[in-house]
Amino acid sequence: MPTRKDVLLGPAAVALAASSGFAAPARAQPAGFSDRFTRHLPSAEQLWSWQKQLAAWAPCLTGSASHNIWVDWLEGRLASAGVRPQRQTFHFPYWQPHSYGLWLDGEAIHATGYRPYSGPTGPEGVTAEMVYAGHAPDLDLKDAAGKIVVLHVARTGEPTGGAPTALFSGITVPDQKLLERAGAKAVVYIWNGFSDANAQWQMEPFFGGPTRVPALWVGQASGERLRAAAVRGAKLKLVLHATVHPDTPSDTVWGVLPGAGDEVVVVNTHTDGCNAMEENGGLAVTSLAWALSRIPQAERKKTYVFLMTTGHFSQGFINGADAWQKANPELMARAVACVTCEHLGAREWRDVSGVYKDTGRFALGRAFVWTKPLGKLFNEAVAATGASQMEAADPADNPTHWFPGEGSPFWRAGVPTVGYIPLPEYLMAQPPHGGEIEKLDRARLHQEIVVFARTLERIDGMSRAEIRG
Repeated sequence: MPTRKDVLLGPAAVALAASSGFAAPARAQPAGFSDRFTRHLPSAEQLWSWQKQLAAWAPCLTGSASHNIWVDWLEGRLASAGVRPQRQTFHFPYWQPHSYGLWLDGEAIHATGYRPYSGPTGPEGVTAEMVYAGHAPDLDLKDAAGKIVVLHVARTGEPTGGAPTALFSGITVPDQKLLERAGAKAVVYIWNGFSDANAQWQMEPFFGGPTRVPALWVGQASGERLRAAAVRGAKLKLVLHATVHPDTPSDTVWGVLPGAGDEVVVVNTHTDGCNAMEENGGLAVTSLAWALSRIPQAERKKTYVFLMTTGHFSQGFINGADAWQKANPELMARAVACVTCEHLGAREWRDVSGVYKDTGRFALGRAFVWTKPLGKLFNEAVAATGASQMEAADPADNPTHWFPGEGSPFWRAGVPTVGYIPLPEYLMAQPPHGGEIEKLDRARLHQEIVVFARTLERIDGMSRAEIRG
């Protein structure tokens, strides 16, 4: 139901929160599936209207005003589905960015982004001589004390293999503690081998904890100019103006939909993020809550927990899923499966011959799984929906047991998990307005949620032993 914050946003937000959703048109069901779990899903048009509202609110960084509004909206969607919302509140030091920039000899140098929760400088910034430290991970920091360090980041791909991407290159930047110990006054990261358009608004990494060293990002051309200036001992002014708000509250919201049996299936995501795709999993979780709540309780064999956690972008101050597990041991003891929904509706954008553009495909939607039965049923749900670029990762192809995203805490706790987490290049992009919605696809968003519903339909009819394989 609408909240005070929805009302403050005006009639459009109230209508969004109060809407019950529109069922998709009836259609023939694929073999092996009924329409029980899909019949009452919102239409693609309704989902897209909600996605556009989220894009207007984005970025929804942990603890920010826009994040609080989004969490309140999701709570209203749970309530409208007849699922009683519950809250778990955390407090942490919220780091609020205001402005950032670079100046060389009085001339502005374009910075593509900043490192979240790195050392704030105040609006006046810091000015110091530069030193070039080389290419990570082989850095020379012997002359870093009191200086602004300029370095190239390594080109890195995801742990399961593949070509380097801006996303993973940004995640694997050098440990800031090395720069702290070396006495660096600030650091400038140079994107290595990616176009400036791809690098723009990338605010990475989103974990690792706060650091005292201010850190900004620049593209390749600006980086080469700074490297050359560092070699001649030039000075640079760096501004990263941010405010730390101690004891900021942030909430996880969740609810339970009882079924005919006690076995629990968790449907989860996170609510905080840097753009309209990074935190839109709540659209799936609340849409599934609505659709499943329309099924008579006697026809749902499992009990469902719809969980939307905070803390994903809190730099480790809040571990929302882990904290929820500790606070709900009875539900965890009954949990037989988890389905995690993240990063929906994404089209694939890549650098092609130096130009950052839409490749004409959807971003690969990979579901990380703990058991082969879950992988098999997910792939069957994908095939039944006619979806492209969606697949369950074979556990045999993941020897490092890499399991990213909000499904990871449930996988670590021994709960068989389908962790759906597309990883497009722009996952960590944080534009000040618009939330990267131009890179999303309304039909894809609806299609992915249909796949989740069919996955849950199969899980609902399986025993604990069958799920575990």
